[in-house]
Amino acid sequence: MKIYLVRHGEAEGAEINPDRPLTKNGEKQVAVLASSIRRKHFAIDEIIHSGVLRAEQTAEILQKELGLNHTVTKGEDLLPGSDPKFWFDQLHQSKKNIMLVGHMPFMGILAEMLIKNQMALGFSTASMISFRFEEGEFHLDWKSQ
Repeated sequence: MKIYLVRHGEAEGAEINPDRPLTKNGEKQVAVLASSIRRKHFAIDEIIHSGVLRAEQTAEILQKELGLNHTVTKGEDLLPGSDPKFWFDQLHQSKKNIMLVGHMPFMGILAEMLIKNQMALGFSTASMISFRFEEGEFHLDWKSQ
């Protein structure tokens, strides 16, 4: 099983648009991310986003650019201030390859929890970290640049 954690692309400032959609640059960032990960061996069974516009747009761009037929769905507890324990538990119980699209600091905290705080894993905008689940533990697989 593999887990892919993705931080959304660059978004407009709240002073420009309170809904904070992706900027044109943010859309390009996500397309570049899709291009770079397309070359890696991956399988995704489910794409789940936070429900916030910029994360939803990021998930939809990835779905389209990667040629995936999966439905993009809104998940619970993926907001910046959500407690990552919910997803930590869900991912340990899952048998699916899941892509979660969300925000900092949530994604960084969840990533570090998955590998038992062995290292700090930051996320720039439109970046992804892949984990593989083997023998009851998550291991860092790769990180996009």
